[in-house]
Amino acid sequence: MLLIRIGPRTLAGLGMALALLVGIAAGSLRPVSLVAADRMAPPASALPAPVAQASPRISLEMAERMLQGAIAYAREHDYPSSFVVLDAGGHLLASARMDGAALYTIEFARGKAYGSAVSGRSSAALGDSYQNNPALWGGAVSLGYQGPLLPSRGALPVMVDGVLVGAMGGSGGPSQEDENAVAAGLAAAGLQ
Repeated sequence: MLLIRIGPRTLAGLGMALALLVGIAAGSLRPVSLVAADRMAPPASALPAPVAQASPRISLEMAERMLQGAIAYAREHDYPSSFVVLDAGGHLLASARMDGAALYTIEFARGKAYGSAVSGRSSAALGDSYQNNPALWGGAVSLGYQGPLLPSRGALPVMVDGVLVGAMGGSGGPSQEDENAVAAGLAAAGLQ
């Protein structure tokens, strides 16, 4: 007589495997109404395209002029730096790291610009706020923005027709020079 013993772990594993197989089999069955709906769907060419919104934004050409203006200022003052341009949601539009700029400067520039992009304030103002209330800023990381936030001078918000459209940040020189380079970048693009 052959006796097979199945322990609780083996039994649980077999139960999970059986449940998985039943789930796969049941999931592959589609009601007739869904099958018929697939056959009746209009072709993709008949669906209208979404309409683009004509709100102010930072174009790639504008971002490139901003970077070139900031780089020219930093080069003139002999500060190898990095610069970033973000949209109002804090998403990267353009960036540049000058020859000789430290590797970390690109992320520092992004952190400064991110704070300006989501708040509409200069990173200097955010830095002052941090100095006045560090406990409040200690909780900023847990707010769910999922972006780097560096409340330090060197970034300015970008406004077009009175609308916040993003921010530009810089890092590599003294903080005031970072801000000056960013201001030069905005001026090169005809902003502020």
